[in-house]
Amino acid sequence: TGIGFAYLKKRDRPMKKDSDAGFLVSFGVGFEYKLSERVSVGSQMIFNVFPNETLGTNFFYAWQIGGVRIAF
Repeated sequence: TGIGFAYLKKRDRPMKKDSDAGFLVSFGVGFEYKLSERVSVGSQMIFNVFPNETLGTNFFYAWQIGGVRIAF
């Protein structure tokens, strides 16, 4: 879970505002599988919500299908 700001830009918006920034609330879910003491693999999905509509958008998500974490 986190909060922050996001900047959006759309290039296909003639005669309209093509960029905007807004307050962002994000939360995610995922898993990690530990391969060794220092290496893990996993997947995660992040859901992003704009409390106030930003550039015509209230919600978007990102899915990191595969990731590797190396602890040092």
